Amino acid sequence: MMFLFRASSAAAVVFFAAFFFSWNTSSARLTEDERLLQYEKRGYEWPIKAFKPNTDGWNALMNERLNQVSEIDDETERYKGYVTTLFPALVVSNLTEYGWAMTRISDDLLNQLQQGIRDGFDDKQEEGRTPIIEGNQAWWIERDDLMDMVEDELHGPLEEWCGTDLSLTKVYGLRLFRNESSFRMHIDKKGSHSVGYVLHVASSEDTKPWPFFIEDFHGRTHEINLTPGDVIMFEAGKLMHGRPRTLNGSWYSNVVGHYYPNNEEWVSMEHQREAEYAVPPHWVQPAPFEKKFNRLELRGGLKEPDCVDGWCRSDSKTTVKWNGPGDFGSWLDPAGGKHKFHSRNSEFSMEL
Repeated sequence: MMFLFRASSAAAVVFFAAFFFSWNTSSARLTEDERLLQYEKRGYEWPIKAFKPNTDGWNALMNERLNQVSEIDDETERYKGYVTTLFPALVVSNLTEYGWAMTRISDDLLNQLQQGIRDGFDDKQEEGRTPIIEGNQAWWIERDDLMDMVEDELHGPLEEWCGTDLSLTKVYGLRLFRNESSFRMHIDKKGSHSVGYVLHVASSEDTKPWPFFIEDFHGRTHEINLTPGDVIMFEAGKLMHGRPRTLNGSWYSNVVGHYYPNNEEWVSMEHQREAEYAVPPHWVQPAPFEKKFNRLELRGGLKEPDCVDGWCRSDSKTTVKWNGPGDFGSWLDPAGGKHKFHSRNSEFSMEL
């Protein structure tokens, strides 16, 4: 969270920020002059010539989002918008070509997870307030033993797909989303939640399909209807994702896994601070009175309040639509390519 204050002098703008990093809760104070020195030291410039990755679609998508950010009237929210957008767009590099892929868990693990819901449903807990969830808040069934099984089965394939060693942050579940709720589009926590997966376990008999939306590194938006057992692996710290449509049904259950690259460069990076260093000097300029882009809100994830579902591309003819099931033992990329897993320590290496 950041707290921005204008100095009494018109010649200077000073802000004080409480920086919350991925592995600690240290704080620091920084003047705008100090921040701009780091901006220049890193060679940032405006307009940005190329994002990471440097594809036509990703460049166009990031430029459009930055234009939306520039039209946010509230100064604090506008600053947060630049930080939220520039970290995945410019600060950190991608690990894969497209950013996400679909696969599937084993039938045995799926059966045990579904039994876990049946066994624990009557003792489910209120998860508590999550700002990114609109409407009814989620339920939670605590089964650490099952989460360990998910981690054992998916860690190897996730590393193989993204091409790097990963350290586990957390596997979380069993989470049950409730009727009339939605999950705002968002990017996961900087640093500790850079790569992950979402695993669909089950839903109530009265639940209608509840698509997962995700962007890719070529600027496309994908709408994915998962079947129980399907897994989306994705670069959660770079790609906007969520379920902006309202859930129609009693409940829908997921498990999510969060990981980060196991290397010194990543672990030693102060991710929040690096994101702030990338913010251009003109962030302090008032937003234009005449708006040209879809309105963007940043409270509790991202929302385009003037569009259907609060996300304009959820209702776009250009959205790419997918349906499960995925394939156990291989992963499907957004271009339709199928790739067999060879993870040595995973059931995904079995010959099917």
